[in-house]
Amino acid sequence: MNREEVKLLGSGVSPFEWRIIWALKLKGVEFEFIKENIFKKSSLLLESNPVYKMIPVFIHGQNAIADSLIILEYIDETWKQNPIMPRDPHEKAYTRFWAKFSEDQLVEPSRIAFQYGGEEQAEAVKVMADALEILEGEIRGKKFFGGETMGYLDIVVGWIGYWLQFTQQVGNYKVMDSEKYPEIHLWINRFLQVPTIEENLPPFNEMLSIPFCPLPDCPNHAIPVYKQDIDLMQFPLNLEHLEADFFLYSALGYGLDKIAPYLVMGGPPPIGAQKANLDFLTENIITEFGFQEVGHLRAIKSTVGGFPRPLMDLSPKNFAKLFNEAFGYELVPPFNPYRDSLNFMLASYVLPYVGLLGYVGTNPNINGCVTKRLLAGLLGVESGQDAYIRGYLYERANEVVFPYNYTVAEFTIRVSELRNRLAMCGIKDEGILVPAQLGAENRTESNLLSANYNSLSYGRTPAEILRIVYSTGDEHVPGGFFPEGASGRIARELLGKP
Repeated sequence: MNREEVKLLGSGVSPFEWRIIWALKLKGVEFEFIKENIFKKSSLLLESNPVYKMIPVFIHGQNAIADSLIILEYIDETWKQNPIMPRDPHEKAYTRFWAKFSEDQLVEPSRIAFQYGGEEQAEAVKVMADALEILEGEIRGKKFFGGETMGYLDIVVGWIGYWLQFTQQVGNYKVMDSEKYPEIHLWINRFLQVPTIEENLPPFNEMLSIPFCPLPDCPNHAIPVYKQDIDLMQFPLNLEHLEADFFLYSALGYGLDKIAPYLVMGGPPPIGAQKANLDFLTENIITEFGFQEVGHLRAIKSTVGGFPRPLMDLSPKNFAKLFNEAFGYELVPPFNPYRDSLNFMLASYVLPYVGLLGYVGTNPNINGCVTKRLLAGLLGVESGQDAYIRGYLYERANEVVFPYNYTVAEFTIRVSELRNRLAMCGIKDEGILVPAQLGAENRTESNLLSANYNSLSYGRTPAEILRIVYSTGDEHVPGGFFPEGASGRIARELLGKP
């Protein structure tokens, strides 16, 4: 098995792929490096990493593996010579802990400091400085993080000795200080002098030639995040959590607890979420949607903070109850969102559109330049998700949903009518087919994108959204998808709870 062909897909400059190169060189494993254009990804990359569609990807024979930390462990388990990971279970767990710490507290903040300016950059630099101070204590008295010889953790953290210099120079910030972190400075010098490392570093001028397109800074007079923005932008976390776990479980069979447990923040697992019986195309698209929601949760929580995942009911029973209410009687057999792709997409019709209208309704009340940028980015992707779902259903508008003897169009109309009744604020929701007087310019019966008289998106308030997702028509009475109520100050105050 160890003699099978070994390939590494990378860009040539990413620190994540150079971790893999160091490990392979250290173990004397021959491999083929395939350079990828990250702006025009090859079919090999997309086939080898269909979920993230990112480098690095490690290919060993017929096995393709993504994520540099996982690849490092695979290499160490496959080629036993020159081990990099401790064999003792406790030491191994200890090493993994510090590897995750460095990824969370250094990698993501360095990306933010590299791309942004102003307060966002300052906050990211502070997070990195705090992390470096902790690592300073961890390396004190040691030659390497792994002891007397370079190991797994040195390879994982090693990027700060070379790439951090680049991000500081281009991003115009400074966090690495030899006087403040003398032990780390000494370790970096030792690490970069290890022949395996010294002989395998990308030319610095190559990294400087990478196209760099930072996001525009806030105007000098602007406030990045207004205090009143925080509650308004935390409220959508309820819907983002709901969508994340619904999409992930349906496509992959597991959810946020496995994909990004740090975003759960100790919240309870969803009730009844399960793998859906999806066709290949739908599964791939919903997998993408699920990971998009992970990004949304991370973006919101890293910008305005957040709260633990609320208790959510994603059980077939809850969806069946919702569709019974939409039709006004009990469907037989009970509607099951996980039954097949069509049922799943009908169930998905229930979710992103509500969040989309929430963002539109929130927009006029947001003042901070950073929170405005965050909301615009969230709104763009949520709109795209909703458009895809509606397009999928529109293509099947006249198809009868087995075994209920109602068409797909009728299902969407009934759900939209139910949401309008629950929200109690007029028509802000329409199915995929409408009377001409509700169509674009009163001329179309197709309704691929639901919009008002001027073809502008409707907006909803938090109270309207809660009436819908609780399925009670009352923002003060929890139920539906949130049996114990939604979280965040806005939702808890409406419930009269702290």
